[in-house]
Amino acid sequence: TCEERALAEADKARRAGDPVGAGLILTQRGRIHFNNGDFEGARRLLEAAIDIPGSGLRDDAEAFYRVGQCLWNLRDPQCEDWYLKAIELGLDAPEPRFGIVDLRIQSGRYRDALAMIEEIDPETDRQAATQLVAGNALQFLVDELGLSRQEVREVSLTGEEPLSPEAAIEILSRSNATNRLAWLSAGTDERVQFHFAKAWFGDDAFSWIAITLAVADSDPDGARSVFRLGLERVPALFEAADIALDALEVGALRHEGIELCRAILTDLRTVSWFEGA
Repeated sequence: TCEERALAEADKARRAGDPVGAGLILTQRGRIHFNNGDFEGARRLLEAAIDIPGSGLRDDAEAFYRVGQCLWNLRDPQCEDWYLKAIELGLDAPEPRFGIVDLRIQSGRYRDALAMIEEIDPETDRQAATQLVAGNALQFLVDELGLSRQEVREVSLTGEEPLSPEAAIEILSRSNATNRLAWLSAGTDERVQFHFAKAWFGDDAFSWIAITLAVADSDPDGARSVFRLGLERVPALFEAADIALDALEVGALRHEGIELCRAILTDLRTVSWFEGA
């Protein structure tokens, strides 16, 4: 196989006194496997490269990050250890931290996820919006629901009637606080943090608009990034946005965030915006 040939070629280079070259061979082949979607094969090759004495990869942050990426794609919780090692070795980038946040959320470690997301120094507007929304959503779970850690179990919902926020929160508190269906079934709630959680964990279109309006009060540029992130994550938001914004205006609500949302929708509907994106 390609993997066996790569290992044999690397072993030949190592026995010839070139451990750095051997590590490079496995790293390059590992990247090829990764790009082809063979994350397990890539992991084996990249770990083997690190294990070669003298390859210089045992102190290479990128090498540990690459293995972490493989494990993340395999949904293997061990990826957190590799990401943390990459950070320890000096990889000061948002990506491994976002990966750790995602895994901690999936395993019900909400306080740990919140602690990591607060450490992130965003490099792009999208990352800043992700940190803002996910951070506030996690804050709601930890502070409002008192869920620092939770055993994640499946939730089965019956009936078509919307749940009251209290009933939904009860379900979320004892089963899976990131269950999308429970959040979508939850009724309205005046708390802004509730809408951050309902937007992030429930992909709720109206909640994405609500948090955009809330952010617009103090940070119009941040609100633009939040709304664009919502449009990216929730296809239904693009269709529902006009109806929701019309309803808000009919209700005599005057808010600069409404016009901000309309401007973004107009931009996204023009060919020029997509060409320049």
